[in-house]
Parts: sequence; structure tokens; C-alpha cells
Amino acid sequence: MVWYIALMLARPSLVAAAALVTSLALPACNSSAKESEAQATHNVERLSALTDADVTEVQKGLPDGAKRLIPLLSGETPPLPGRVRAEMKKVREAVTVLQLAKSTFFAVVGADGVVLASDLETDGMVGKSITTALPGVEKAKGGYTELLGEWDEARGVKTGPDAVWVAAAPIADKGLYVTGWSLRRFAHHLEEQLKTDLRHGGNKTQKAAKMPIVYAFVVRGDKAYGAPVVPEVNTKAIEGLQLSSKVKGDAAAHGQLEITNRAFGWAAKRAPKLCDTCVIALLRSEL
Repeated sequence: MVWYIALMLARPSLVAAAALVTSLALPACNSSAKESEAQATHNVERLSALTDADVTEVQKGLPDGAKRLIPLLSGETPPLPGRVRAEMKKVREAVTVLQLAKSTFFAVVGADGVVLASDLETDGMVGKSITTALPGVEKAKGGYTELLGEWDEARGVKTGPDAVWVAAAPIADKGLYVTGWSLRRFAHHLEEQLKTDLRHGGNKTQKAAKMPIVYAFVVRGDKAYGAPVVPEVNTKAIEGLQLSSKVKGDAAAHGQLEITNRAFGWAAKRAPKLCDTCVIALLRSEL
């Protein structure tokens, strides 16, 4: 009987202790989400600057590269794919900013809009009409042009939605020099660069397990494009924020989300160099 009474007397304190643990856990969780939000807001500024720099490299280098390709297309008959690839390699090696470009492909297009060759390991572009896939590229005959669209031969993933950012410069009146990237591959590039920054910028003794979880996205309209392996639920969460219509001006938007019972901070910033309605978004969760 004595032990029973003692237990009953102890129960209120046990309940109170449990309540205290719960009350402490909730602020800790909220604190973690706030920290993720603050860090994501800082990180997305870096990703926005990277995006601007990546586009600028192409803007500076592609017209120069196109001029260097004029002799290639000066013959009476189109050059064979092997020669085109060899010349593209020489041109990229000669133009420093093109060496640095984050492009996932380069291609030379004939005057009829048909791809003569690309630098893809498996060249699915050769013999295909770029003007059929991306009619807006015709504007490049009059000068350097950028556009966004869908081009199966340039996509960065085998399945699922993807889009491409394409830049084209005229090779005199003989054809086009074209480059660009899959939006999902570009998101992967941003994500990996951020991870590198975090590893090098943090405490060198910090264990890898303490690295935050980060997912980068390029948002265009109502679609978000993340790295090829990003969980679909995360992509849907970003799309649900409707960032293209909500992120205005130069300031980053930010907030918190819970996805599959994990607290994330998110941040987003416009990327006008990429396109008028493009937004770079980031999800971050502390470990």
C-alpha cells in the first residue's frame, strides 16, 4: 500500500516533467526552423548571384565563339559531325568564359535550323531541327538570343518534367552556335555548389552528419525544377508556394514549411538574368 501511495503522489510530478519536456521540445523545433529560414535566406542570395554569373559567362563568350566558327561553315557543303565536334572543342578551349560555362550542351546548327552536331556524349541532337522544338531560336539569326522552352534532346533527366534555357548566337549568316542547360541539371549545379560552400565555410572539425539538408530549385511559372533526385513531395511543396507570382523586386521572400514531419526554412529570390519570371528557391533543414 505504501508503494502504491508513493507512486500516486509521484505521478503528478512525472506528468509535469513530461509536459516540461514537450514544452521544451516545441520551442527547440521552432528555433531550428527559424534558424533554417534565416540561413536559407542568406544562402539564396549566394545562389542568385551564382545564377547571374553563370548567365553572364554565356552572354560574354557565345558571340565570340560563334565568330570563331565562321570558317567551319564557309564551305559549299555542311561539315561532317566529327569535324564540327572537333572545332567546337577548339573554340571552347580558346574562349575562357566558355570553358567555365555551366552549359550541359553546345551545338552548331546549320542555316536550315538542323543541328550539325553537339558535344553530347550520345548525340541525340544531330540531324534534328532546333527550330521545330524552339521556334523562338530563329531570332538568333539577327543577333544573340536567349529563350526558355522544352527540347527533348537537351533535357537533363530521362523521366519527369524538365525545361531548358537556351542561348544562341549567329555564325554570320551561315548558322547558329547554341548552348544552354536543363533547368533540373542547373538546379543540381546550384545545390552542389552550395554544399561545397557550406563544407568549406563551416567549422573544419564539423562532422558531415551535421551538414544541413538543402534542396535548390529553379521555379518558372507554376513549375519547380529540382535536381534529378529531389523528392517529389519537396518539389510539390515549393510549387504550392506559387513563388513566381509572389516574389517581387530584389528582396528575397522566406518562410517555414513542414514536409514529411521535418521542419524546413525556405527562401526564394527572382533570377531576372535567367528569365523575367524565373525564381531561384531553396529548402534548408538543420540536422
